[in-house]
Amino acid sequence: LHLKYLCVLFDFFLTDSCCDHVTEKESHDGGSVSFSCPYESENQNNLKYFCRGTQPSTCLQQALVTSDNEHNGQFTLTDDKEIRKFTVNISSLTQKDSGSYLCGVHRNSGFDVFSAIKLEVKGFLQTGKILLGQMLIGCHKVKHCKSFIVLFIHSLHATKVQQ
Repeated sequence: LHLKYLCVLFDFFLTDSCCDHVTEKESHDGGSVSFSCPYESENQNNLKYFCRGTQPSTCLQQALVTSDNEHNGQFTLTDDKEIRKFTVNISSLTQKDSGSYLCGVHRNSGFDVFSAIKLEVKGFLQTGKILLGQMLIGCHKVKHCKSFIVLFIHSLHATKVQQ
């Protein structure tokens, strides 16, 4: 009988996940993306941080950027205490930046508070196809559209080669 309760308790403490809702964002190679992370007024002066992954227990130790260290390479964190929201910007994105992230707010007593984010960074060719598709829809009645599209594709290819 005691073993049954011990297993339930053990399982509760092993669970390392959070967040009922996941914010999904999409961007492209070389682009940038911003995430807004709201918090309660009682956490206004607490440490805010941002990490990669889905494990709250290691997020603070593996933080990519914090409110104490607001800039770290491609990551920037700004805290707007008036609206109780901190924003994380990731610049110079690559497909390797795709994945899960957590926004965290440290609490002196109790558990830290988290919000979950999933980022998908699309490759250059995927982005180019989307742009080309939008152009075709927008210029299907224009006489010189074909040469414009060829020039646009050449421009896309030249940009990719330079990167």
